[in-house]
Amino acid sequence: MKDNKQIKRGRGKPPRYAGEEQERLSIMIRPRYKKALEMLKQHRQCNLTEATELAIVNLASDYEVDGKPLIDYVRPESEPFRRYFEHAISEEFLHADVKDDEETLLQNMRFLELNKYLEETKAIPASILGNFESFNFRILESLAQQEVNIWKYLDKDALSSAIKEDWKEGRAESDCMMLILLVIKVAKAYRLFGAKNKLENFNFQGNKPVEITQKDSEQLQKWLSSSEWKKLSSCFKIQ
Repeated sequence: MKDNKQIKRGRGKPPRYAGEEQERLSIMIRPRYKKALEMLKQHRQCNLTEATELAIVNLASDYEVDGKPLIDYVRPESEPFRRYFEHAISEEFLHADVKDDEETLLQNMRFLELNKYLEETKAIPASILGNFESFNFRILESLAQQEVNIWKYLDKDALSSAIKEDWKEGRAESDCMMLILLVIKVAKAYRLFGAKNKLENFNFQGNKPVEITQKDSEQLQKWLSSSEWKKLSSCFKIQ
């Protein structure tokens, strides 16, 4: 896992993205389309740069060139997955011993923190909460119904940052949830792989392989490197 380092940026400047420098672009557009961007900016509660990028990403995702979405020519298909995979998986979860009593305490702490966040956020009026904050809350609330203690597996701050990037690109909540749940399965498999290599005479009894679908398997083989998949494949059980 890579360290989740924040990129420094100048005061008042829009955020920069890892490996990319934003470029200034001067264009002329008709007043009606400028108005549309301003309305999008206002509705999303974001800046004009983010509104413009959102419009471009959505068009490029739907617009096909030679049978392939335009977005796939400029952005790796695996990028949204790897954003969660490389930055959001909790190092505490990966490195804790499988049968460590301290993990139970950590798990309870993360569970209480998540519930506190959900309860406090639910009490804030939607009109005050803001566009992204509402998006983030809805995803975490829905995830908590499927995977009760998601902050056990994923670092809460890094997870929120990754969700924000998806929000900026207009990704559907259901797609975000699919990616996050898959990354949690990968985190469990990495934990299992570490246990296999750490403990002598390890077997899967009490540490069952992580169940994934055939579709999950196909996607992971595309999004993970061959060495990453080789490590984890024995820790998965295809349903």
